[in-house]
Amino acid sequence: MRARNRKEKLFTAKCCGAPVSIRTAEGKVPHFVHLSTPTNCDGDKRETPEHRRLKYVIAEQAMRGAEWEVDTEAFQFDPVTKRALWRADVLALGSKAAVAFEVQLSNADFEHMSERQDRYKESGVRGLWFVRTRKGFPSTKELPVFTVDSTEHGDWVQLSTRWDWLGSWSRTNGEGWMELPEFVEAALSKRLK
Repeated sequence: MRARNRKEKLFTAKCCGAPVSIRTAEGKVPHFVHLSTPTNCDGDKRETPEHRRLKYVIAEQAMRGAEWEVDTEAFQFDPVTKRALWRADVLALGSKAAVAFEVQLSNADFEHMSERQDRYKESGVRGLWFVRTRKGFPSTKELPVFTVDSTEHGDWVQLSTRWDWLGSWSRTNGEGWMELPEFVEAALSKRLK
C-alpha cells in the first residue's frame, strides 16, 4: 500500500486535501503525514515546546552569531502545482548558500528524512538534521544527522556516530559533543570539520 500510494497518491489529508505519505517509524504506530503542507493548513503544525525552543536557539545563532538571514517554517513552492515542495524548521540564507536545519525529536524515520533531503538538494538547499534518538544513523555528507541533547548546562550536539572513526571530528570537548549554538555557527562558517 505504501509503494502504491507513492506512485498513485491515493491518500490525502482530511484537513487540507494535500497528498500524504504512510509513515512506519520504528516503535510508532503507522500513520499518515503530509508530503508537503500548504500554508493554509494547520494539520501537522503541532510542535512541542522543546521543538520550538530548539528551533529558536538555532535561528537565533544563525541570525546573530553567524549573521545569516533566517526564516522559520520556510516553504519552497512548486511553480506549477503551487504546493509546498518542502518546509524547513529553520532556513538560513547566506550570500551564496542556503541551509535548512531540521529538528526531529520524535522517532526519526530515516527513509522519510532521506526523501526530504532529496527535495532540499533539488532546490539547492543543504539540510542538517538533529534527532533525539540514540539508535544511530549513518551521518553522511548526503544526509548529515546528529543527535541533540538538552541538559541543565545547555543544548549539545553529538558529533560522532557509531559509523565514525574515533577522533574523526575536531573541535570537540574530547567526548564528541559540541554546544548547539557553537555547532550552528561552525556549520554556517564552514568550520565544522
